[in-house]
Amino acid sequence: MAGFLVLVRRDRLDGAELAAAGLLLALAGCIGVVLVVGYRSARQLGNLLAWLAHRVNRLLHPFIHRDWLSLSAAHEFADEMGQGFSTLRLNQKHTALPLVLTLGNKVLLIAVLALSFLALGTPFSSGTVVAGFSIGQLFFYVSPTPSGVGFVDSILPVALNTLNVPFAQAVLVVLVYRTVTFWLPLGLGALAFRFLQKPLAAEPPLTESQQVALAGEASLTREPHD
Repeated sequence: MAGFLVLVRRDRLDGAELAAAGLLLALAGCIGVVLVVGYRSARQLGNLLAWLAHRVNRLLHPFIHRDWLSLSAAHEFADEMGQGFSTLRLNQKHTALPLVLTLGNKVLLIAVLALSFLALGTPFSSGTVVAGFSIGQLFFYVSPTPSGVGFVDSILPVALNTLNVPFAQAVLVVLVYRTVTFWLPLGLGALAFRFLQKPLAAEPPLTESQQVALAGEASLTREPHD
């Protein structure tokens, strides 16, 4: 909201931002309806999701000639959400923590964007950082690609340029910002995943003396036969 206020004050709000914001609001509204229905009744949520899945399957059936969404999976998802809401009702005092962590994450991202300007010696104002971050987050969520790959990287420099940041410097700022906030964590995560997937090293074979010792221990612990 603060970013849009900056764009309105600077008369830089255009159709692309409005369309993306409208799409994001519609998506948030759908998620809100699902959450409200699921909080009230898991059975009603299952029926709602099954109805939506049936409609989507009917819409896509002429093209893929099969059901794309499973009705049983919709009910299973609703049951899992119902269990989560039951846990939430019993631990309402802990509901503020996710909100605090989310807001803290956004503050850190804004700080990274500001530090990207500082690292490149590019002049900026607080309004430029907040508005640029808002536009980047907007297309981050409405982009059809994961984490806005391609969309944020190409749209954010243009948005910063409309906020009076020279285009060449805006491109560099976005490259640094996206490297720190997306590409670097992605690379580290891939390396960590690869490391965790490595099989455990095979144990070295026992030496002859160790084999003799084990055999002796086994003979001592073996029960005598009648």
